[in-house]
Amino acid sequence: MIAIEKSDKYGWTVTKVTDELLEYILDKGWSDIEMGKGFGINFRGGSDPKTGDSNPGTTPKISKPKGNSRKHTCPCCGAIARTTKDIKLICGACMEDMIMEVA
Repeated sequence: MIAIEKSDKYGWTVTKVTDELLEYILDKGWSDIEMGKGFGINFRGGSDPKTGDSNPGTTPKISKPKGNSRKHTCPCCGAIARTTKDIKLICGACMEDMIMEVA
């Protein structure tokens, strides 16, 4: 569903949305897709900011939280963890998904 390519500088880090995935998304009628708490991916089209290539409907625009710190809170026991990246955390005590907010 996504294509992963090798970057000369960073290894297997380049990901691209395939036509198959785009068709599936459009068939479902989705315009915005939540990829996780705190960030999303938008399939409304646009151009690649690095190359300037225009390919409407296939270039995802990713929105990231503002700030450098993310606060994760367990909804069950209230435990708090902080990260500097958008990641999904699970509380080790409760095994519940922690809720992320930008701190």
